Amino acid sequence: MQYFRNHEEYVRPYWDGGLIVNESILPLHKRGESGEVVIRLMNDIKRIVSVRTATLDVEFDEGRDYFVRDGLLVIPEDSRIGILSWEEYNPSEPDGKFNFTCGEGGYLLFGEGNSFHKRQYAVTYESASNCFDGCYHPTAAPELANSRRLIDSVGLKLAFYGDSITYGANASGLSVGLAPFMPIYPMLAAETLRGRGYTIDYYNPSIGGLDSAWGRSKAAYYFDSFKPDLTLIAFGMNDGTGRLPADRFVDNIKSIIDSIRRGNPAAEFILTATTLPNPLANYFCGLQPDYEQPLGELAKSEGCAFLDMTELHRILLSRKEYYHMTGNNINHPSDFLARVYAQGLLTLLDR
Repeated sequence: MQYFRNHEEYVRPYWDGGLIVNESILPLHKRGESGEVVIRLMNDIKRIVSVRTATLDVEFDEGRDYFVRDGLLVIPEDSRIGILSWEEYNPSEPDGKFNFTCGEGGYLLFGEGNSFHKRQYAVTYESASNCFDGCYHPTAAPELANSRRLIDSVGLKLAFYGDSITYGANASGLSVGLAPFMPIYPMLAAETLRGRGYTIDYYNPSIGGLDSAWGRSKAAYYFDSFKPDLTLIAFGMNDGTGRLPADRFVDNIKSIIDSIRRGNPAAEFILTATTLPNPLANYFCGLQPDYEQPLGELAKSEGCAFLDMTELHRILLSRKEYYHMTGNNINHPSDFLARVYAQGLLTLLDR
């Protein structure tokens, strides 16, 4: 596997606007459509730099394979860029493996590993607008003063604790096994900090398929020895699918904080509201948005900052359909969306 070297390009915050590198898209004919496909990107397009396969090994030609119209990306019907049919995306019959029913009837195309990555494309372009203007985006968090002091002096013990998203499912550098081999977002953030000259002791015991109750029960086991200075806690996807009430979710997160602080009273935290599941995925859509506000309130306690990935994802979804930025079409992010976690952490830490 190749070593990923584009850390600084990938952690440049989307909310800064300007040049957007390798934004993921999945050209799709919606129900009843044919012919060209018109795709609205995160921002309006000023100038296309490149359109490539998500593996970055094939570049397409402007004017032949795509063109820009009114700030939007247009894929002609005869383009070499593959266009997925709605019947493939929303089959009427289950495939006999993992069958997720669709809110519009039938089933949703699903796949782990590289099944979505190899269908997607990467667009690099100069922006003519910024979808984050006037909207929420992270800024440097004064609550993380101790973490900044440590990273600027002796180094930082940085931990991540969450579910499959934080484990790194569908990152091209993990289970996908295809270029560009982007590290999972916790490692992307840690390696970026190391590349900037900081000493980082990295730890990530996250496990896919688990929830905040598991996190609470195992916090002492995982953190009594490591004793992190800064921990990004990112549960909620599986809790929401399981319909865990918000008060119990927040209580679990408080317990994790208390457990870690028993080993390090000065520990600081980034409390992270989860990205959202596919709105068409009947089973997975649950109480995920219900955790956003109470988790933000909990983050007002001393030594805690808030990374509202729910709102950041919501802003992106106001511009782009879910399938453009997912790794499995149900609940995992593509590289493009996972990068926002790393961008948010580095912005909050102001390093």
